[in-house]
Amino acid sequence: MKTNIKKWPFNINGKESKDMFWYSWTEHCDRCGKLIHTNDLHTSKEPDLKEEDYCSDCLRELFSRNRKDVKPS
Repeated sequence: MKTNIKKWPFNINGKESKDMFWYSWTEHCDRCGKLIHTNDLHTSKEPDLKEEDYCSDCLRELFSRNRKDVKPS
């Protein structure tokens, strides 16, 4: 889950851009609520609020569970 989303314009040659922006946000695991990262990540890509976010522990568990469902050919 992405929260605390911040958006600010690029600064190009001392002028703020009207088209290009930086984004940052705090991210928590959608499954267990564990903090994944704080606003320390900055990106030019707008956050996808529909995308589910998982911590590494929950990802491992989800992959392990799905792997057990796969039958050898």
